[in-house]
Amino acid sequence: MSHLAPVDPRILAEAVAGCVVIVSDESAAATAPIFWHWARRVVTPVLEELSMLPDSEAREASESLRQDWWSGEAYNRLVRRLLYLAECAQNDVKVLFDRAWEAVGNSRVGYHLGPFYSGQPDEIAVGALLTKARIGTHKKISHDEDWAGGAAALIVVPFRDTTPTKNRLRNVVACLRALRDQSAASTDYRVVVVESDEFPRFHEPLRTLADHYVFAPKAGSFNKSWAVNAGVRNVAGEFDLVCILDGDALPDRDFIRRNLQRFLVPGTQAVLPYRDALFLDEPATGTALRQRLLNGAADADRDHLRGFFVRRNPGLCFWIRTHTFRAIGGMDERFEGWGGEDTDFALRVAANAALDRYGDSILHLYHPPSSTPADGTVPNSHIVKMSWPKDSDFGRLDRFSGSLPAAGTVS
Repeated sequence: MSHLAPVDPRILAEAVAGCVVIVSDESAAATAPIFWHWARRVVTPVLEELSMLPDSEAREASESLRQDWWSGEAYNRLVRRLLYLAECAQNDVKVLFDRAWEAVGNSRVGYHLGPFYSGQPDEIAVGALLTKARIGTHKKISHDEDWAGGAAALIVVPFRDTTPTKNRLRNVVACLRALRDQSAASTDYRVVVVESDEFPRFHEPLRTLADHYVFAPKAGSFNKSWAVNAGVRNVAGEFDLVCILDGDALPDRDFIRRNLQRFLVPGTQAVLPYRDALFLDEPATGTALRQRLLNGAADADRDHLRGFFVRRNPGLCFWIRTHTFRAIGGMDERFEGWGGEDTDFALRVAANAALDRYGDSILHLYHPPSSTPADGTVPNSHIVKMSWPKDSDFGRLDRFSGSLPAAGTVS
């Protein structure tokens, strides 16, 4: 029996239902493949315990949720039945709750189902985000102004989309739009989008949505680390801070102001502003985009969203003093594809500077998963963690351009 379990039976019943969804919904595995493989070891025993409950209605509700994992009705049916059994003081349910809470405490993948989630498709096209997004009073249009003097922060958004769905393009357009709708003064920050590809596929519209556009030529696998380094190195001006922001994040309106203020505290060198990132499913992504950008809300309402939490995720968003970023040699450019680069960077920062973490909420927009090993192995595991040299000549635009005819461009 756990001595740290909450007394509210609803929390425990929802923990059980969440475990069922995490195992049943394939998109949970796609959200964070490595973390999901680890989570499955502690979550699966909960389902085994649930299948042995003597109550047939609870077992039937569990099976219904396994089949219709997206259904709020199926989810709530199981929760209600477990609450009834708990009220009847069923010892089997106490054992089940205890096992579920142990799983929740040892899993880095969690489940979120807003009470008003509809599950209805709401496809928001790139064109709508470009032409219909409602930008607030702090809209940034800076291309005709002289930004050579720099600013407090440089927001670096690395990007590539070679997929037929163009979900990543939609996401980065949404991210850049949200960065132009901020409560922070427009003079406090600049945004650079770094497109790394064989050729600049989306120079327009990206150039019109960011203060700076950098094309970093590279064939083969996407290299986030190098793209970020290229953005830091190749934008003119002095910046106190660097914010590394994935193009699939959807910032709220106070995102920049809130994090700038944190660096006013002496000794603040680096900040991971959130603990749990909410990876939205496809319908919830449409809802979030409509609320935040088409309806002009300051943030998307979590009560209408569904997705999976990735707990203590090291990537998606990272704030760091420019001095510290340069002192550790930037991000490790040996990492190819997706996997390991954010963890390595966070470890090197923590080993060389003070790293603070906050409990902000942050949203990750849906896109089809990248190809990852099905067996749970870690990509780039051959690279020795924390071995990137501090004196590296990072962010050179010609690093991978030997096989490509195009040269890197900065605007």
